[in-house]
Amino acid sequence: TQTAELPRTSPRQTSPGPAPPIRTSNEPNQWPDFTPAQTTPCRRSTGPLLHRWLHPQGLQLNLPAEACVRHPHAVAVTEAANNLLAVRENWLNPSDLASSVPDVLPGYPERIVANDAASAAILKERTLTKLYNERPAWLDHAHKDLDAAVAAAYGWPSDLTDDQILECLFALNQERAAKK
Repeated sequence: TQTAELPRTSPRQTSPGPAPPIRTSNEPNQWPDFTPAQTTPCRRSTGPLLHRWLHPQGLQLNLPAEACVRHPHAVAVTEAANNLLAVRENWLNPSDLASSVPDVLPGYPERIVANDAASAAILKERTLTKLYNERPAWLDHAHKDLDAAVAAAYGWPSDLTDDQILECLFALNQERAAKK
């Protein structure tokens, strides 16, 4: 069987393990808790502010990583994000068309290779741009699941419009600026 290697534009992680929430700093929380204005549709009791970003309660950067990883909201967001990544990867590189092989350099992620020349031609046409332009129902559902998990982490309803989300974020930003 002949294999055709796909062009590699960026390394891909092929291990299906859960990814922990992103932590950008171990500095202590520099911002006080806040209560958002009651006029917004995004009501929540308290939440920390840190490094100009708003973090959901229980996911502050000053907490040990182990506490955040086990937090129910972190678990839900991680699972939804991993599901989105998995369904996209399954569409981009289905196992009947491609395989993962070890990289020639130690420590690098596995490479995705087409199973044969015909598979390579099909895979060449499968791009994220085409996928998002087609926007199949399964992709839309995966995005909605991730959106709902993130909204729940902030204590917001999952059915907010984009404009309402922007209003909530603006209100939270105003709260932070007022506390400086």
